[in-house]
Amino acid sequence: MIGAQIAAACIRGSGPATGDVGTGGHRVVGVLMALAGFGTTLWYMRILMFLLGVSVAHVMVPSQAAVFATISPAATGRASGFFNASRQLGSAIGVAVLTTVLAAVGVTHVVSGAVRPDLNGYHTAFLVASGIALIGAVVA
Repeated sequence: MIGAQIAAACIRGSGPATGDVGTGGHRVVGVLMALAGFGTTLWYMRILMFLLGVSVAHVMVPSQAAVFATISPAATGRASGFFNASRQLGSAIGVAVLTTVLAAVGVTHVVSGAVRPDLNGYHTAFLVASGIALIGAVVA
């Protein structure tokens, strides 16, 4: 909610280009999450998750504003349905891609016959998410 308010203020012209903040923040947070280890504090991760939420708001709010900027009042219902369906589809594809990366790399490994947790899968998934954000920034 805070991120959406900040993004809306940026759209009104009182701040930096909000899409740049969103995709840049997403990339930075993704890399920082990829560097987290077993000794990383929960507060560090909570702060990163908060910043990720703010970054996502800086992508979603301007995207929605751009989509509806030229839509007539009569077409708003159809445009809203299409926009939400596209957003949900994109989210589902993103989850599927990152889950596939996580499953391919794995979350455990065997040490001396015992199964141990392994963060490499999560690190790789966060880096892939950051790469996708970079591609999105270039395309936008």
